[in-house]
Amino acid sequence: MTAVRILSGAMIGTSFMTLFSYIASGITNRHFKEPLLLNQLLRYFRYCKTLKESSLAGWIVHYSIGTLFLISSHFIWRSTSAGPGLPSGSLHGLMYGLTGIAGWHLIFKLHPNPPSIELNRYYLHLLAAHIIYGGGAAAGYRLPDSS
Repeated sequence: MTAVRILSGAMIGTSFMTLFSYIASGITNRHFKEPLLLNQLLRYFRYCKTLKESSLAGWIVHYSIGTLFLISSHFIWRSTSAGPGLPSGSLHGLMYGLTGIAGWHLIFKLHPNPPSIELNRYYLHLLAAHIIYGGGAAAGYRLPDSS
C-alpha cells in the first residue's frame, strides 16, 4: 500500500535525520535540534505562547514536513526510471536540504525574534542532515509491504 510506504519512509528518514541532529548538537555543543527550534519559533504566535521547548508541536511540524518531502519523492520515483535507492534518496535529501535551508533562512529573516544560532553552521548541518533523511527515507520506503 502506497500510504504505508510513504509513512514508513517519512518516519524512518525523519527519525534518522533527527537522531543525527541530536548527536551533532551534543558533539558540537550547538543547537541543531529542529523540533526544538520550531517550538521556539512557534511561541511567537498568540495561541502558542505557552509552548515549552520540548512541546509536541515542533515534532509534529518536523515530521509533517518529512512526510511532504517523501510524498514528493514518491511521485518522482513513480514517474522516472530512478527508483528509491540510497543514491536516489540521498540526491533527494540534498534537494530537500537546499529547500530546507531556503525555508529556514526565510523564517529566520522574517521572524521578529528568531533563535540565536550560527546560521552558516546550521545551514551546513541541515544539508548533511537532509542527505541522511533522504537515504533513510528511501530505505524505509523500500521496506516490504505487510499487506
